[in-house]
Amino acid sequence: MRKILTIIMLTLLLTVSCGKPEAQKILEKDLNALQSGETTNITGIISNTKNFSNPNDEMSEAFANAYKKLTYKVTNAKVEGDTTTMNVDLKIPELASYFPEYFQKAMELSFSALNGKEEDTEAKIKNLSKEFFEEKLNSKDLKYFEKNVEVVFKKEGNEWKFDEENPKNKDFIDGLTLGFASILEKINKDNKNDSK
Repeated sequence: MRKILTIIMLTLLLTVSCGKPEAQKILEKDLNALQSGETTNITGIISNTKNFSNPNDEMSEAFANAYKKLTYKVTNAKVEGDTTTMNVDLKIPELASYFPEYFQKAMELSFSALNGKEEDTEAKIKNLSKEFFEEKLNSKDLKYFEKNVEVVFKKEGNEWKFDEENPKNKDFIDGLTLGFASILEKINKDNKNDSK
């Protein structure tokens, strides 16, 4: 009986100790921090959290509220040498899809305030940012980025780091930026084409 209990205990111990890969733990910790608004606790998926969020910035506030609606599930994690590749079901508001509408309203506001003080116009545009994106986030027909994405971490020394340069991370980055990474990529591509 004692041998059976010992075998069961060893099996349980091995099962528990062989849990999630370290990169998956980092990813989940960071995504949970995004959901809760604790951006200073993010260490793996964003290299500079100081620039990530400014609590006085209306757009940062809108982003923080969007991240509260983030849901995810790591469906697979595979470690091969110094690389961990994870499949993640990611669902997050796609605020970038509303950017053309926001930009049009901001331009209208700017032109209508040409005769006013610059400070007043800036304040109105900041207020527009907050109200516009909050309205979209509270809308019943909010658009979402919903996709199974690959997330790749690489080991640097003894630490697992998000591999920003890996092209497999493109969809994940686009989702985390609420779709704005695609807009910036398109603008950069258009600028390169215009300069030719």
